[in-house]
Amino acid sequence: MTTDSVALEWNAPFDDGGIRITSYVIEYKDLDAMYWQRAATVDGYTRNATVRGLRESQDYLFRVFAVNELGESEPLEIDMAMKPVKYAGQ
Repeated sequence: MTTDSVALEWNAPFDDGGIRITSYVIEYKDLDAMYWQRAATVDGYTRNATVRGLRESQDYLFRVFAVNELGESEPLEIDMAMKPVKYAGQ
């Protein structure tokens, strides 16, 4: 975490339904917003991403979708807000 970014990691789904995951979509929203914003799309082998351009001390929620040829999965959503802040040494 920095003053304007958050690094996220996730695990692959236990069961892909027999169809290979082609990508993951990462979205975020601040607690005051009504809509999610797309932050990044990574390939199906990558399970981490850094969301940049956040506002310091604003609370954010994040979620990740697995994508295959049939579409997007239900999102994996963190259950608590995260807040980018400045730490000593930054």
